[in-house]
Amino acid sequence: MKLRKKKYFCVVGFGKHAEEKILPSILKNKNNVINLVTTKKIKLDNISIFNDLEKALKVCMPSTIFILTTPPNLHYEQIIKIISYNKNVFVEKPIFTSKEEA
Repeated sequence: MKLRKKKYFCVVGFGKHAEEKILPSILKNKNNVINLVTTKKIKLDNISIFNDLEKALKVCMPSTIFILTTPPNLHYEQIIKIISYNKNVFVEKPIFTSKEEA
């Protein structure tokens, strides 16, 4: 049996799509470590929850992949912040809302 290396994820935003699609997909692999950034008052087993992106960026492992599931008008600012910490980022479409951001 081959052991899988742990993968670290941080889902930013917790709307319907993140709750019903993104998080369950990541949870399928029991070896994944999951963090969540949301201002919603929720409790999820084995998931660290941050109410601020900056806090998550300071605490999460260097290899963490940040997944933006926030409204598109927030993507640009959040992407800039995440890459300034040398973290990886995956963004739901649309990634930008203007050609200036691109």
